[in-house]
Amino acid sequence: MDNLSGIILLHVNNLFLTDTDFMKIIEFWSGSPEVADDQSFKVETCSGEFPKAHSCTYELLLPTTHENYEDFKTHIMGAVQDNFGFGMV
Repeated sequence: MDNLSGIILLHVNNLFLTDTDFMKIIEFWSGSPEVADDQSFKVETCSGEFPKAHSCTYELLLPTTHENYEDFKTHIMGAVQDNFGFGMV
């Protein structure tokens, strides 16, 4: 896991999510509710309002278009909670 991924995971896990929500993000990110302890995750940026994930390569694409944290959080949680598979809304 690179430094940015670690920072994001720490932030996501400790600041605004329940354990259930954190596991939904992991499943959105990886395509599976469980991943190996040594699995590498990648974080990149993308345009648009919603995050995307490439679960085969464990890559999370986070939008950079939000002007405030609450909008960012709302769109991420909306994508994760309404996710029907393949890391897309």
